[in-house]
Amino acid sequence: MLHDKKVSGGRVIGVWPERIGQVRIGPIDKQMFEQWHAVSRASPRSHA
Repeated sequence: MLHDKKVSGGRVIGVWPERIGQVRIGPIDKQMFEQWHAVSRASPRSHA
């Protein structure tokens, strides 16, 4: 993550899904990214 081109000043820039049909576009700090990533990986996913 530290060498990714989407990281600037310790913040990760991206499109962050918040719930179905809603996303947030912009930077988040590393701690918020780690929390989001842990939750998104723990969520069950279905494949059609």
